[in-house]
Amino acid sequence: LIIDPSADYDDVLMMAEHANYRLIELRELDFLLDEWLSEAERDIRRLYFSGRRKRSSERALRLKLAQIQGLRFDALFTLENLDNSSKIIGDYFLGSIYHRLCEIFNTDEWKFSVERRLNALQNIYELLKSDTTEQRMMTLEMVFIAVCIIFPILQIIQVMLVK
Repeated sequence: LIIDPSADYDDVLMMAEHANYRLIELRELDFLLDEWLSEAERDIRRLYFSGRRKRSSERALRLKLAQIQGLRFDALFTLENLDNSSKIIGDYFLGSIYHRLCEIFNTDEWKFSVERRLNALQNIYELLKSDTTEQRMMTLEMVFIAVCIIFPILQIIQVMLVK
């Protein structure tokens, strides 16, 4: 409720719109990250509980990690732009209205939630990537050990056949 006898409340409405815009941006980012976390859960189930690991899933994992990096940068730039746009409010009265509206809309909690979800999503895919890399290294080590065992045996057999 805005009461102004001179009906000069355009600046106050602009602050309300700006605070509302901030809330909408944060909620949209939160919704987008919620979808990405659901997809991450599906990826985990597919990789660990389906019983089969394919090379295509490793490629898809690298692609998703790159997409998450892009999403992370977009979200961080959006958050930074939202913070910077609130700094240009020079009028103390309008600034206090804006900050009070942000408190009412609980934008700091939304921002914290977005940052927490971004970190969780990043950590999930980094763990998946490190796990697949570890599996690949184990496979290569097994192949190396097999070659180290088989190669001398083949040389011994070759020497025995030549005699």
